[in-house]
Amino acid sequence: MPLRYYSKFGIIITFFLCLTFFFVEAIAGEPFEIKIEAEYGNDSYCFGGYGAMLGQHAYVSAILNRGSEVMLGYDFLIAYDNTALISHGAFANPEIYDTPGLYEWEYFSYNFVDDGGGLYPSGLIQIVSIADQNNGTHHPIVDANTGQIKLLPENTILFKIDFLVTNDYTMECSFIPLNFFWRDCTDNSIAMINSSDSTKAVIQAISKDVFGYNGSYFSVTDLNATFPTYFGTPNECLEYNPDNPPLRFVNFKNGGIKIMCSEGDGRGDINLDGIHNSIEDIITFANYFVYGREAFNINFEGQKASTDVNADGIPLSITDFVYMTRLSTMDVSSLDMYTIDSSGIINASEYSDSLVIESSFDIALGAALFTFENVTQPYDLYLGHDIADMNFKSNLSGDTLKVLIYGIEQGRDIPAGTNNLLKIDHFGGRPKLISSEAAGYYGERLFYKTSATQIPDQLFLSQNYPNPFNSSTQIEFSLTKPGQWIIDIFNITGQKVKILSANDPAGPVQIFWDATDENGQLVSTGVYFYRLTFENQSITKKMLLIK
Repeated sequence: MPLRYYSKFGIIITFFLCLTFFFVEAIAGEPFEIKIEAEYGNDSYCFGGYGAMLGQHAYVSAILNRGSEVMLGYDFLIAYDNTALISHGAFANPEIYDTPGLYEWEYFSYNFVDDGGGLYPSGLIQIVSIADQNNGTHHPIVDANTGQIKLLPENTILFKIDFLVTNDYTMECSFIPLNFFWRDCTDNSIAMINSSDSTKAVIQAISKDVFGYNGSYFSVTDLNATFPTYFGTPNECLEYNPDNPPLRFVNFKNGGIKIMCSEGDGRGDINLDGIHNSIEDIITFANYFVYGREAFNINFEGQKASTDVNADGIPLSITDFVYMTRLSTMDVSSLDMYTIDSSGIINASEYSDSLVIESSFDIALGAALFTFENVTQPYDLYLGHDIADMNFKSNLSGDTLKVLIYGIEQGRDIPAGTNNLLKIDHFGGRPKLISSEAAGYYGERLFYKTSATQIPDQLFLSQNYPNPFNSSTQIEFSLTKPGQWIIDIFNITGQKVKILSANDPAGPVQIFWDATDENGQLVSTGVYFYRLTFENQSITKKMLLIK
């Protein structure tokens, strides 16, 4: 019976290791045991003792644990969940294939198999290897004592499969199975020679037992199953050629990949020193926001996973940072989780020589992160007078400036209400706020809008609209700074008929006049004048009321 496989280019190739597989009723030797690494595996490069890291590659070994007979080749089919793992292929143990080398096997290939229209698992990789292709002068190393191809020793890694692990944080702590899978009688079979048989008859070895893994091994063998199956080669494969059946002489042990838990490094243990939510962790996390990835220089993925302090599946967020500071100051216990959401506004007022950031929320804030572009040296950065006792960090990289405002001590916050947070005095390009992120004092999520207001260098008054008007008109003006303004409205004789006034922040202001006087009575048709007064400046314009 031929050993059939698909090359990675999709070409069907068949190798006849021998014209006939000879039926052997029993072999006194020890069956093969093929194991896929399970749980954390024994490859520290892959797993680092905690499991595979989200978003990183994991290299899982298939191991020949034991087997007393001569292996000539194998055809393995391994299933995985492609929503959690993406296979980048398989690579052979070079010790087996090196020429010159100890064994000098000749062929190794892998092929990705489709899901058969949903009949098969979402991820399937087929790995095929042959010791001797009988196609040239080169052949594997022969044992001088037996005259046969050398036995592979116990605990030999046959190959490794390269998997890219999902970066979906909801899958942390999951165990993703890697299972042998059967579509037909040639899947998961080994071509072998009985080491004590002088005829060198080639035998097709198929599954004897199959073992699942879930912390420990357990038998899942069901030889009465039908294709497709996870439970071993069905008995029907012994019946289609009763004169020359294969031999049940392989035990398969399934495995899998354990995805690292954030608790593996410890939520809040940002600097990986075994101490959670310490001042060192807070500083390390704060450095990430302004300096970026270089702040996590111990183990980026491990440190990244540790930042999901509030366990919402989203790492590297301001809400995580604030919640960690509250745990550090013991404002909350490790079992508390504040999820009350709040809304508000963050406004950037753009002056000719400065940029001012203000916030307005109905709850106190624990931290705010701002990113500006078009920032050039020299510039001066100041915390707003409303939050002078807060901590802040900043870093300019190129023309991008990042500023983090936060409070470490208990009770340090950005108060509820309207607050002046930050001022940048600039002497070159005009900085622009391009992003912001903020969280409540306990790490609450905030839903807010960001606005930018260009502040004029001088007081400005627009023409009313519409003009002429017959019932109501809109008047717009812009203030150079926050303060009280006054609009006086006069008739054509100079009599003051209406006074409008309020306090507003710097920037544009929009008001309406409904053509009434101070007593609420409608005024008559005619020409009127409106005068804006702000501090020691005033501007007057004319409008026409028509009824």
